[in-house]
Amino acid sequence: MGNSRIDYLTRAWNYYTGCLHTQQECPTADKCYASLSVPRFPALFGPDFRPRLHLNRLTEPMKWREPQRVGVCFQGDLFGAWMDDDPALDKSREQILDVVRQTPQHTYLFLTKNPGQLREFNPWPANAWVGASVCTQAMVGPAVEALADVEAKVRWLSVEPLLERVTLGSGAYPAFNWVVEGAQTGPGAVKPQSEWVVSILNWVSGRQIPVYMKRNLRPVMGPDYELRQEWPEVPK
Repeated sequence: MGNSRIDYLTRAWNYYTGCLHTQQECPTADKCYASLSVPRFPALFGPDFRPRLHLNRLTEPMKWREPQRVGVCFQGDLFGAWMDDDPALDKSREQILDVVRQTPQHTYLFLTKNPGQLREFNPWPANAWVGASVCTQAMVGPAVEALADVEAKVRWLSVEPLLERVTLGSGAYPAFNWVVEGAQTGPGAVKPQSEWVVSILNWVSGRQIPVYMKRNLRPVMGPDYELRQEWPEVPK
């Protein structure tokens, strides 16, 4: 699972996998693409989706010769509250950041549904893009507040899967400088309305924030719609 199937990534780095988010913490917990992959990848997840480290994967990025955009532990949440309760899991974050610093040729994308922990790792390496994931309006405020305190060159908001109309509001800027939009996929997926997608596009356009629309939005927007797939400007 080194190569990523996520649009904006070229590699997946899963030194850590697993998640303990409840349905209240993560509205998509029952349809999580990672947890649904457990039966297909028993070597990666084990018999369940409980948090675990894969020690043989720690130095994987050091073997990649060409620069990569790397999704860091996207098969779990590296900043879940449970990480503090296990010394090995807690230590894994610093181990990962050490590898990030040692491989400046790669760009590493971090993403969490528990963004309150992100500020604990300030300042972030220059090649780390640090993001928070939201899919409902209730998740926006805590994510924006947390990102505003993150010391990283790229702070991003992943509005995926978009489960309802989300209003970012004037207070959300300039907490982040990149936005990703995407739809829910798989059995029983909630199909977002095109108006929800356009509302966010209008918001980012008014603030000149680049936006990356994932391919799974094409059925929502129509086959002839040109998806905006823009990249953030990385400050020097």
